[in-house]
Amino acid sequence: MRGRRYRRWDKSQIRQHQLLLVSVIMLGLTGMPQRYADTRPAQTIAGMFGGVENMMLVHKFFGAALTVCFLWHIVYLLLRWRSRTFRFSTIPRLVDFKDAWHLVQYLIGQRPDHPRFARYSFIEKFDYWAATGGSVLMIGTGLVIWFKATAHAVVGPTGYDVAVHLHSLESVLALVFLLIGHVYHVHVANGIWPLNMVWWSGEMSREQMEELHPNELEVLEAQGADAFAGPDGIVPTQPLPTVDADGAKAAEDE
Repeated sequence: MRGRRYRRWDKSQIRQHQLLLVSVIMLGLTGMPQRYADTRPAQTIAGMFGGVENMMLVHKFFGAALTVCFLWHIVYLLLRWRSRTFRFSTIPRLVDFKDAWHLVQYLIGQRPDHPRFARYSFIEKFDYWAATGGSVLMIGTGLVIWFKATAHAVVGPTGYDVAVHLHSLESVLALVFLLIGHVYHVHVANGIWPLNMVWWSGEMSREQMEELHPNELEVLEAQGADAFAGPDGIVPTQPLPTVDADGAKAAEDE
């Protein structure tokens, strides 16, 4: 029998992340060969799609998918706001800067204890806002490139060239960050390799909560969150009628 588990994400958040995952992978797979078109690997990948033109069509399709994902997330947040279940868990707070300095001190041996995080650590918040800003930039510049004639009329040839340059540079930056920074932090550094399955199930075990989000777990348990567990033993962490784990603990820390 499974032990107590905590639902970190609802079904909509899980699906949004999965759509984002697939979109980014396919955009990288079809975009990098365009940037490095003269290389043999790029030509091989283009051949897998039946040529450069077909590969560009696939790239546009997943660019549209990324746009849908971004708009879906905005609508989701607005609906949460309207229903008064919106939480400011991803907004940077003073405690995040304190946690960052605490972690630096811990890593260089000046403090014996690892910082204790609430619903999202400062690293996870950085991930979220980097993905948000990157999506805005990639979607905006992608639309300029897609509708070249209109873009030339609106922003001129120079504006178009700037958009192409930014789109290309951001694509490399995003892929490097995702492959090294995000994957390492989420799936390796936290000791739950090979996969942190929150992206698939939305759930986290009590042991993982205790390790990664002890402040949130402390507040949830103090507020009697276990009373809201379903027949499957899963405790919902958002939203709970009487619990705002991130806000309560952050207020204490600040």
